[in-house]
Amino acid sequence: MQTNTDPIKAQNLNQDAAIEAVLHGTRLERGRLGLGALRELMKDPENTEMVFVLALALNRERVGILLGQLAASESGSWLLDNKPEISSKTIDYDDLRALPEATLGREYVRFLDDNNLDADFFEEPPGLPPMIGFIAKRMRQVHDVWHTVTGYGSDPAGEVELQAFTFAQVGVPSSALIAISGSVRGVLTRDISLPGRAFRAYLRGKRAGLFTPVIWENQWERPLADVRAELGL
Repeated sequence: MQTNTDPIKAQNLNQDAAIEAVLHGTRLERGRLGLGALRELMKDPENTEMVFVLALALNRERVGILLGQLAASESGSWLLDNKPEISSKTIDYDDLRALPEATLGREYVRFLDDNNLDADFFEEPPGLPPMIGFIAKRMRQVHDVWHTVTGYGSDPAGEVELQAFTFAQVGVPSSALIAISGSVRGVLTRDISLPGRAFRAYLRGKRAGLFTPVIWENQWERPLADVRAELGL
């Protein structure tokens, strides 16, 4: 029997409930919370909070694999040791705007500006163990960098493609569910090409070099074409 403190109640589909589920919920409870978030996301693909709830609820078992990806390289180990963040606390976005055209930093900030996005929205979820908190924050903060590097748009179809790419890279269940359900939703709304594009994005993610250990903060001044080539895109 569920109590009043049960984090899986339908009305608690939010980040706080997801954090509680990560810390104290069973796998079944986390699954129920994640599916509830997925239902809401399918109703409104622009509801980014549900993306974060879904990721927190379903991806706990993948944290060890993500940590392993990072620890296996010098750059990834540096990320784990230093825990940098991509926000206005550490980055001057006007400096990125002043970079030459077609550099990673210039194109990243253009992506933010063109889509009215704010990097400071991505804060570390409170209350999580330090390593899980850092992984959650890092994956949020690099999301729009990944958009820039892959070239996938910020519209629902572009998000489906990026989630398919992300699943190929890191294997998180939330990305697979978003890619599959988003593709189905695309077909139902007459975007019949979306499943094929999502599958190609998945294959592209499989072929590409790993994104997770990249210290993007060291790449801003490089031509985006060079960054893509180095990563096998």
